[in-house]
Amino acid sequence: TVTLGREIEVAWTGPNGHLDFVTVVVPAAPEGAYLDYAHTKDGSPARFALPDKPGTYELRYVAAASNQVLARRTIVALAATVEIQAAAKAPAGSRLPVQWAGPNNNGDFITVVSPGAADAAYKDYFDTQKTAADAGALTLPIEGGAYELRYVSAQSNQVLARRAIEVTPVTATLAAPANGAAGARIEVRWTGPNYPKDYITVVAPDAPHNAYGDYFSTRDVKPGSASTVKLPDKPGTYELRYVAGVEEAVLARRAIEVR
Repeated sequence: TVTLGREIEVAWTGPNGHLDFVTVVVPAAPEGAYLDYAHTKDGSPARFALPDKPGTYELRYVAAASNQVLARRTIVALAATVEIQAAAKAPAGSRLPVQWAGPNNNGDFITVVSPGAADAAYKDYFDTQKTAADAGALTLPIEGGAYELRYVSAQSNQVLARRAIEVTPVTATLAAPANGAAGARIEVRWTGPNYPKDYITVVAPDAPHNAYGDYFSTRDVKPGSASTVKLPDKPGTYELRYVAGVEEAVLARRAIEVR
């Protein structure tokens, strides 16, 4: 027996013919079938992962020239303990500490998605093999709402654990003159979440959410304090924006007339 999804070592003896392999399959699989496998030319023990679904399987030595099974051995894959621990609620765009337990196979990851997302979907994520069980963290979506933390098996894209989380909305404000001279610098005061990549900029009202003109990073200015942006050189109607996080979502807008 072995915990599901684990990489196992299988010692073998055999003819070691060209492209012979050791594999794991369901017991009723035809000769020549394989799931994960290792070529015998790579030596004994062979190393490969068991399926991530609990059940009874069969290890096989397969002669590649004839697809004949030269040896069989039954093995039982047992369900692993897979869980995610995190706060039930956190602000949009914030970094959420996450603790986890799971098979920790190559490519397994933990992510945050909408509850109805496909099993293989992901937003921010971390690789379990590169992250200690008590040191994970995810950047939450910038849009508030109901989301789901997931432990996803890379072998099959199967979701092995889920945890609901409420992402609470965050807001921002901008205070600035209603108009200014073309090319002039104006003072802008702000409030907002002040995440590492947040910035304030001035753009055309119909510009994409990630567009920017002159700007400053909120991290460079204390909340409530003033910094400056340079207005466009061409007169017209523009928009000051507070843009948040890696998703570059616009949390606040303020119209300004450039004369």
